[in-house]
Amino acid sequence: MEVERSMAQSGIPITILTGFLGSGKTRRLSEYLRSPTRKPTAVIVNEYGAEPVDGDLIIHAGDGTPVETTTGCVCCSISGDVRSALFDLADRAGKGDILAFEQMVIETTGIADPASLVHAVAKDERLSAIYRLSQIICVVDAVRGEHWLERFDECQRQVALADRVILSKLDLIEDPISQRECDRFVASLQRLNPTAEIVVDRDNSALEPFLHAEPDAVASPLSGAIAHSHPARSGHRPISFSILFEGAIQTSKLEAALLKVGDRLGHRLLRAKGVIAVAPAGTTGQLIQIVGGDLASEPMDLAPSISRLVFIVEDVDPREIADALTPLGARLEQAEAA
Repeated sequence: MEVERSMAQSGIPITILTGFLGSGKTRRLSEYLRSPTRKPTAVIVNEYGAEPVDGDLIIHAGDGTPVETTTGCVCCSISGDVRSALFDLADRAGKGDILAFEQMVIETTGIADPASLVHAVAKDERLSAIYRLSQIICVVDAVRGEHWLERFDECQRQVALADRVILSKLDLIEDPISQRECDRFVASLQRLNPTAEIVVDRDNSALEPFLHAEPDAVASPLSGAIAHSHPARSGHRPISFSILFEGAIQTSKLEAALLKVGDRLGHRLLRAKGVIAVAPAGTTGQLIQIVGGDLASEPMDLAPSISRLVFIVEDVDPREIADALTPLGARLEQAEAA
């Protein structure tokens, strides 16, 4: 399987806005669309149910914002409604029927697994010619979030796949005991996804800065990725762990090993991200990322002092991955339950 050597930077960037029920996704998106400094934006709202309530709120919030609403589980409808909406908006903008847009925001249902959207963009060559996945933003309720994370696999996967996690409803946490509990919750979010930026949103409005500036590392639709399967409730909480490497590494050998690991683990490999020193000289570095099963690789000007990959997995023994990478000088760090 051939792996592309750099991340795609062409195409309209897609931000996937996710977060569990009642976390505040729609409110933030509505506020962003009211901002006079926002980028020209198109929106797809996927709702679970027959009546598109959130879609109506977005339409009223955005002055001339092209909005499409789809219903049903995004995992099951991505090959139909959401895919069609992506093509339709691009076609209408090209014809001048709607305002041209510079970015796409897809707001998922509160019970969606965003990996489905990642797979959809990655696997569809026609979509990849128009769009590119830019970032996944997850909004988490600081008051109820810990409860949701304990009860629902979907909530855990939303956090685990995110580039940025925005902590909402902090204005409802006032007493010192609640604040200490919130601090512990933030630490648990960081353990669940060590590569994510945790954003403490005290005024319940933080979204605009992150739609105007993409992360340093973005996911891109690359070849040689894992085939999509409908996510099943595993009953296992995600765990995170690091793999350290001794010395410089040949990128091609590492990518080939990671693809074999991904093929074997499937959707149980939620995410991996890190930087490595590249052989033979070790004077340059390589950013490696796996999101929802898709591997991306991007050169860096400077070599890191430590070569490390952080993995987020579900129902996987970390030693299985460490053993597969041992020929490349891999060493397992302590794994932590989310």
